[in-house]
Amino acid sequence: MKGISPLLIAGGTFLAGLLIGWTVLGWMVWPVHWINTDPWDLRLKHQERYVELVAEEYEQSHDVVEARASLAGWDREALAAVISEAQQADPKAKERLE
Repeated sequence: MKGISPLLIAGGTFLAGLLIGWTVLGWMVWPVHWINTDPWDLRLKHQERYVELVAEEYEQSHDVVEARASLAGWDREALAAVISEAQQADPKAKERLE
């Protein structure tokens, strides 16, 4: 029975080093920093807050165009789910969000 091929050992070592190096570089040295993201990419609680802020702004200004522009790009079903969740979380905001 022969031993493991040196080429196989080199390839395995290279792959292990690549995975470890990728993890170290990606998580410690140069981690991803999200900036200027879209509201639908935020966590649910932040999405709810964004929608509430749009509703508050609309309540004060009555500017439909601005409110629609603030929510443009959002998937209709996903937006409906966020609004529903926000209404359940804050009964006072229910009327404003409708």
